[in-house]
Amino acid sequence: MAEFELFAGLDVYQYFEIKEECLIHEIDDLTAAELAGRTVATWQADLLAKYRIEPVRFYPYDAQFTCEEAMVAPISLADWVPDVDPHKDDPPEPGYLVMATFPFSGDEVMLYVRPSEFAYKPYLATSVTAPTTDQLGTITIKREFQIGRVAPDQVEWEADRLVTELGYHFFKLFKISAHDTQQYNASLPALIEEEMIKRLSKPSTNEP
Repeated sequence: MAEFELFAGLDVYQYFEIKEECLIHEIDDLTAAELAGRTVATWQADLLAKYRIEPVRFYPYDAQFTCEEAMVAPISLADWVPDVDPHKDDPPEPGYLVMATFPFSGDEVMLYVRPSEFAYKPYLATSVTAPTTDQLGTITIKREFQIGRVAPDQVEWEADRLVTELGYHFFKLFKISAHDTQQYNASLPALIEEEMIKRLSKPSTNEP
């Protein structure tokens, strides 16, 4: 199974633009011999299958998580706004490490989605495994919090709250992603037809 980084600095809109540019260039580069060897309908069907993206299905309620004692970095419970965290320069201290794994299905491209609604934020030790044909992919996230800022009898509750919050965050992100993917897929047939017409209407200048 391939490994991918989550939030690699490429948002969903940039990705769709790149995919469309690749499609346009591929059609424009078709030689006269290639065009003559297959029907236009066959080319259109193959290009549609190649450039279509499968939307992701995210399962936030099936998350598995663990919570263990550890020396942790100075991340407060309000670390969703790290720039104003008064504890961000504190030394490591006793605390807890929470690791949550969320299952999902779909094309690995959606792992690069970063809608404008969410500011860029790296997640500690985050890894993403793309799904295969017979199993789900996973998003694994590790988060830390200090024992001194959570009462001992509230540790499990805080870990569960953190996992729930992360699940909701990613559920919103993937829901937005799936909607944009559907719009992109719906626009492909017309784009392919338009570019094929352009290619067929001009003389070949790219013959070997």
